[in-house]
Amino acid sequence: MKTKEEFADAIKRIENLHGNMAVLSRLHQIFKDPNSELSQGERLVRSDANLSAQIIKLANSPIYRRGNFSPDLSSAIQKVGFNELLRMVSIALSKGVFLRDLKAYGISARQYWETSYFCALYLETTYFLTNTPKSEAYLIGLLHQIGKVIIEELLREARIEIYWDSYIPCEQWEEVMVGFRYDFAGATILERWKFPDTITGPIGQQTNPEARAKSNLLTTLDYCSNLLSKNNHSNSVEDWNLLPDHPYWEMLKASREETLQFLRTSNLELGKTKSLLAHI
Repeated sequence: MKTKEEFADAIKRIENLHGNMAVLSRLHQIFKDPNSELSQGERLVRSDANLSAQIIKLANSPIYRRGNFSPDLSSAIQKVGFNELLRMVSIALSKGVFLRDLKAYGISARQYWETSYFCALYLETTYFLTNTPKSEAYLIGLLHQIGKVIIEELLREARIEIYWDSYIPCEQWEEVMVGFRYDFAGATILERWKFPDTITGPIGQQTNPEARAKSNLLTTLDYCSNLLSKNNHSNSVEDWNLLPDHPYWEMLKASREETLQFLRTSNLELGKTKSLLAHI
C-alpha cells in the first residue's frame, strides 16, 4: 500500500509517460469554446509530431478519405472538421494508453480498449437522456477506467504481482491491495492533465452508490459497463441480457427497443473505429 507522498510521486512519473493525453484535454476546451477556430486545434495537434502523422493517416483511411487525399495536417483537419478531429485525436492517443494488457485485473488489451470505447460511444449516443454535453459524455465513457491503467503501472513499477479475484468487487480488492480505487486514481491523473471538473468529477464518483443514485450519467455508465461484463463483451447485441433489474430503466425511462438501438449504433461505430486503428 502506498503513502500519499509515494502515490503523488508515482502519478507524476505516469503523467510524464503519457503526457500527450493533455493534448486531448486542451482540444476539448477549444472545442467547447464557440469562438474558437479550427486553426487553434491544428496548432495544438501540430505540437506533437507523432500525433500529427497519425491524424493524417486517419484522414486518409477509407472511412474519411471521401475521394480526396490529404497530404498534410492542414488539409486533413479541414476535411474532417472539429467534431471528428476530437474523435480522431482520442482514437490516436487511446491506442498508446489503452492497448495494453492489465495483468493485475486479468483484462486483455483488446477487452480493455473495447470496453472503454464502447462506453464512450454509448454515453455519446444517449447524451440527450443524461443531459450531458455530447463531447463530455464521450470522454467520460472513454476515460472512465483509466485509473486501472494507473494502478497497473504502479504495481509494475513496484514489481508487485497481485491479481484481482473476480469473486469480490474490484473496488474492494483495490482498497485492500493498493489503498485506493481506480476512480480516485483516474480522477487524479486526469486532473494532472488538466481535464475539467465536468469530466474528472463524474469519473472520480463513478463507484459511489450515492452519486450514481443522483446521476443519470453515472447510472448509464454503470449500466453499460455491467452490460458488457455480463455478456462477455459479445458483439451479438440482439442476444444480450439487458439486465432488467438495473436502476438504468427507472432513471432513464428508456424502452427495451430504444436501448437495443443505442447498442446497435454504438456497436456499429465500434466496428468502424476498430478498422481505423489498423491505419495508425
